[in-house]
Amino acid sequence: MTRPERLRQLHAEMKKNSTGEKNSVIEVSEADLQDKNSKFDFYATYWAKLPQPILGLHVIKLIKTNSETKEKKEEVGLKVVAVIKDSPAFKSGIQKGDVILVLNDVNTESPEEFSKSVFKQQGNKVKIKFSRDDEEKVVVTELNRR
Repeated sequence: MTRPERLRQLHAEMKKNSTGEKNSVIEVSEADLQDKNSKFDFYATYWAKLPQPILGLHVIKLIKTNSETKEKKEEVGLKVVAVIKDSPAFKSGIQKGDVILVLNDVNTESPEEFSKSVFKQQGNKVKIKFSRDDEEKVVVTELNRR
């Protein structure tokens, strides 16, 4: 009996013997799990301490699509999709959903340009202008240094 056939048989037994009990057991032998022709994907999870974020924001470019004409239009600013806990952005009150408009008097055009600007300013105080619920706000925060 091949491995897939045996697994189907075990599955059928499990359905047939199911009594609704949480602790019901079906015995599976070592031979049931061995098949030289089987291929497995092995996954591993690794944990590593990441460096301290400079600002602690993840942003995306805002692009709106007209539902009638399917025309795409870039909006002003970068939408915050995540704020890292205890980062300078978190401590300054920036939240997911805010739209970053200006960093140190420079308009934010793309996530890449924004990241470069943040990297250049690491260790310094920066002024961030953002929009939340159609209200513009300005905060000053000190960026971390790497």
